[in-house]
This record gives sequence, C-alpha cells and structure tokens, in this order.
Amino acid sequence: MKISSKRAITISAVVTAAAAGTICAAPESAARLANGGYRISTTQFGVVYNSYARVDGNRFIHLGAFGTRYLTVHHTRSGGYVDDLGGRFIYDRRPGGVYSGPVFLGPFVVGHSTMRPAR
Repeated sequence: MKISSKRAITISAVVTAAAAGTICAAPESAARLANGGYRISTTQFGVVYNSYARVDGNRFIHLGAFGTRYLTVHHTRSGGYVDDLGGRFIYDRRPGGVYSGPVFLGPFVVGHSTMRPAR
C-alpha cells in the first residue's frame, strides 16, 4: 500500500471513531425540576410557611403570602434552585417526585424547603 492510501484509511478510521463517540455518548442526567403543581413547606428562622407553586419549563410561579411571584428556575443535574427576595431555595430530587433542600440567605443556611407534587 502506498503511504497516501494508509493515511486516508487512518484518517477515515479516526473520523469514524470520533463521530461514533459523539453520537453514542451517554446522555446527561436530566433531574431538572419536573413541570407541574407543587405544595411547598418552608421553614425559615423557625417559622413554617405553606404555599403552592407551579413549574413550567424555566418559570416558577409561586402563590404565597406575598401574592403571585414569577421567578426563574435554574435547572441543575440534581434538581434546581430558585432565587427570591435575596434568598436561594435549593431543590434536590428525592424519591416520589419530591424536591427538598436548604434555604440560603447570602452564605448562611436559614431554613429548609420541601416541594411535594400537588395531587
């Protein structure tokens, strides 16, 4: 075989392997917050708040004591988080479609929040 033929075969093998690796790569875990209605129970500074919310794509519609708030969901591999009134509510996926996690005010953990599917 000539060198140009060997080079062409080698290049085509490398390109084929790269394409196969790109196409057959494992998909990224999609644990983002699922769309739907939720009951929320939040404990902050020892006070329990109960409210309702709806997730619709990147929108988080919160029906709470301060009226209806339209927030942005930042999806992550383990669930997602929502920033509201200077606080960050982190929701990690748990069994049964439940999301829960800490509530931060700046760098400090000030509570805990749980979202359960509204049925």
